[in-house]
Amino acid sequence: MKFKSLITTTVAIGILASSGVNLNQGHANTAYKVPTSSHHSNINNNYNIFYNIDVDGTSLYKLSSFSFSKKEPKIGYSKLTKRVKEALKHDRGINENKLRNVHKATYTVHFKNGTKRVIDLKSNTFSADLINIYDIKNIDINVKTKNVIKEKVSYVPYTISVDGIINYALTDFKFSNKSKLSYDDLTQRIKETLKHDRGINENKLRNAYKATYTVYFKNGSKKVVNLNSNLYIGELINSKNIKKIDINVKTGPKAKTESYVPYTIAVNGTSTPILSELRFTGNHRVSYLDVTKKVKSVLKHDRGIADRELKYAKKATYTVHFKNGKKQEINLNSNINQLDLLYVKDIKKIEITVKTGSKTKAESYVPYTIAVNGTSAPILSKLKISNKQLISYQDLNKIVKSVLKHDRGINDIELKFAKKAKYTVHFKNGKKQVVDLKSNIFTRNLFSTKDIKKIDINVKKHVESNKDHNKVTKVKFPVTIDGHKSAIKSPFVFSNGNNITLNDLSIKLKSALANEEFIKSFDLNISEHAKYKVYFKDGSSEYVDLKSNAQHSKVFKATDIKRVNIELKF
Repeated sequence: MKFKSLITTTVAIGILASSGVNLNQGHANTAYKVPTSSHHSNINNNYNIFYNIDVDGTSLYKLSSFSFSKKEPKIGYSKLTKRVKEALKHDRGINENKLRNVHKATYTVHFKNGTKRVIDLKSNTFSADLINIYDIKNIDINVKTKNVIKEKVSYVPYTISVDGIINYALTDFKFSNKSKLSYDDLTQRIKETLKHDRGINENKLRNAYKATYTVYFKNGSKKVVNLNSNLYIGELINSKNIKKIDINVKTGPKAKTESYVPYTIAVNGTSTPILSELRFTGNHRVSYLDVTKKVKSVLKHDRGIADRELKYAKKATYTVHFKNGKKQEINLNSNINQLDLLYVKDIKKIEITVKTGSKTKAESYVPYTIAVNGTSAPILSKLKISNKQLISYQDLNKIVKSVLKHDRGINDIELKFAKKAKYTVHFKNGKKQVVDLKSNIFTRNLFSTKDIKKIDINVKKHVESNKDHNKVTKVKFPVTIDGHKSAIKSPFVFSNGNNITLNDLSIKLKSALANEEFIKSFDLNISEHAKYKVYFKDGSSEYVDLKSNAQHSKVFKATDIKRVNIELKF
């Protein structure tokens, strides 16, 4: 019997050897052929470049590739770095935070001419060079996680109570001791915990009867925060001072019902499959105006088509198909609104159609850099300027001020007090023009945005005043409502108390009304009138409308305020 088994084994080994199986490698040498080229094109007119990821010497030889559009053959290293980071997160679970803590993180771009370029993924400085995607052979990504310095952390216990039922989970929040955290950060952590531990997402929280958390500090004080409030609390807290956190949610009566309607989007004849639905909350009947808002929202979210692009589109419509076979087509660019109300349950589906036509570019995109006190951010964005007509330096000033406010938080008042504020326009013909942002005198020249190569923005603040600028100021002054004493007892905290405006004061008063008088922004908006009068120590006073979004230019110190009287009428 043993002799027969030996013969069978010998024959099997011979068959395996003759059929080309490589036993040393542990897998069959099949007829599958790995592509020999490091790149290829697909039917979507994209160009693919293969990449490999090596983490601590372990490499996965996946047949994965980066896909780039042939319409934009030249890309910057900043864009390539972003794609590499996305691949690390998707393929190996290494996010931005982990990258910052690793010992080494680089990627090497191998070119077809034999040269290569090594880029540090932890650096925020990018080369301004543009590279042609057709010149790239492949990309090697290398990450070494060793020698990571562990952060000191503190652990804060928490409990969750939902409708009076408490789970005493032996779980803690983990916070870094290196920096202070804001209530916004803490609120986000709590929302994630509610979703993970009790399955309560953002939507359920919004419809809850009550959703708060209480922070108990080691000194005996406590702070109650509303999870559904949009008011910003400017205080920073140290996690080492927190004793515990109690989270309390009351769902109350059944939340509003929701209805879902499937939709498709076709842009220039290219349609995506139905993977999502429009959500209608609450009322069973909606107007076409409500549906139009939903449609514009999904166009922007799913396909990146904003209102401005819709305005210039050749055609922008959506068709509502009803379950009884009827349908109604609505023009997204029309200002005429259908007054009919319709039942959401009667809608079968919605088809959205957008045709951009063969229009010439409506906008030009101009790269820009911003340097504040010598610190420059990499070029990650571009100014979008209309090509429809020639522009002046006055028009360009508005755009530059807008990006300064959006990207670096520098508003007109800060520009006014800056030591230096200018931008340099570099033209493609080699010429350049320096424009002072603090000046009201403009060059009368008109020019085309297509002639601009790039724009460098430079702002220098007064360094000597930075200490006072960043100082947190706490002031306490009496606040009355319609002449009567209010419940507002807490001091008002200003991050820059020596340089505030009436808009800053309005924000603080709204926050105090919401937290201590339970009068929220919604209540103010529906009131007959809501305004306040601020009295200054020099004898002057000013009326301010709490319902208005007007910008006030008056600058003063927080300590100049004597008292405030709020006038409300519902």
